[in-house]
Formats: sequence, C-alpha cells, structure tokens
Amino acid sequence: MSEKKSIKQKRFSLFDMTLCALFAAVICVLSPISIQIGPIPVSLGLLGVLLAASVLGPVRGMTSVLVFVMAGACGLPVFSGGRGGFSVLIGPTGGYIWGYLPAAVIAGIRSDRIKTDSRNGKIIASLLSVVTCITGTVICYFCGTVQYCFVADIGFIAALAACVIPFIPLDILKCIFAGIFGTELRRILHRAGFNPGKRYKDSSVRDEHAEAKVFRK
Repeated sequence: MSEKKSIKQKRFSLFDMTLCALFAAVICVLSPISIQIGPIPVSLGLLGVLLAASVLGPVRGMTSVLVFVMAGACGLPVFSGGRGGFSVLIGPTGGYIWGYLPAAVIAGIRSDRIKTDSRNGKIIASLLSVVTCITGTVICYFCGTVQYCFVADIGFIAALAACVIPFIPLDILKCIFAGIFGTELRRILHRAGFNPGKRYKDSSVRDEHAEAKVFRK
C-alpha cells in the first residue's frame, strides 16, 4: 500500500515539474515579444506570468517564473526585446523582471474551496483570480519603479508617469484574460484529476481506506 502511494506521489510530482517547465517555456516565448513605448518595452511576459500563477498557484507559478528569470540571467535572450544576461536584471528596467516573482506569488493566491461546477462558482473564482492578478501586477509595478528610480536617478512620480501609467490599460486586459482563462484551465485540470495538491491527496487517502477495508475482510 505504501509502495503504491509512493508511486502516485512520484507520478504527480513529475506532472508538477512538467507543468512548471511548460509554463516557464510559455513565459520565455512571450517575453521577447514586445513593443517599445517610451523607456519601457511593452512585453507579453507579464501575461505568461499571470497565466502560470492562475493555473499553478503561488508556489508552482513562482517556480516557473524563477526558471525564466534564471534562464535570462544566464544569458538566454528571453527578456523583452530578446535581451539576456544578469546586467539586464540590475539595469534600469530589471525590477520589472524580477518583480515577476512576488507578482506570481500574489496572483496565484485564490480560494480553492470555491466550487467551479456551477455558473456562479465559475464567476466568483474568475473574479477572485482577476483581482489577485491585478494585485500582483501592482507589486511588480512597485518593484520595477523603485529600481528604475535608483538606477536612472529619477523621482518616483516621474518614474510612474514614464514607466507605469501608459501601460495600465493593456495590463488590465492581461489580468482579465489571465484570470478568466487561467481559472478555466485550472478547472479542466481539476476534472481530469491532474490538479496538484489537496484533491490528489484526498483521493490517495480514500484509496488507502478502501484497500484497508478489503484487507480486513
């Protein structure tokens, strides 16, 4: 019985790692796609980060982002505009990149107890996800703006006007899309039995109880 449990844990641990790697790849693909508006390039990397967090949750979502950041720091051209290297992270706009890490943690927080089988449940879960995505984006704004102020030697308000305010409408759309689509994708994984976490553990306990009853008989 314990051997069977160990096999199941390894199976889902492997699936978790696969999902983390998959979303890290998605972020790496989306992030270099950018449009230069002012001093900060508009990157789709934030969309990938929010999707990863919405689907995988705070820990696994942050793991995907960490893989992306480390890949870029090692020199792979995965940052906005096809840039790479540690110098980008410590440059004026680097805070908007490593700021993805706390953003993923915040954006991944949601109530898994809300049942999404009903229409109202889906709406509530999606709204919560959109709210956490917006909150995570604000955290990313703060991290990036603070570093931009120090490196570029510019005032905080001026940095907000140049690096944040012009991008708010587009980033709100990213949050809405990631919140709704991410919640739906997570629900699909739930129903397929591939949800990492509580549901799987519960099913393992039920299997053990069933096996114990058969053994006693």
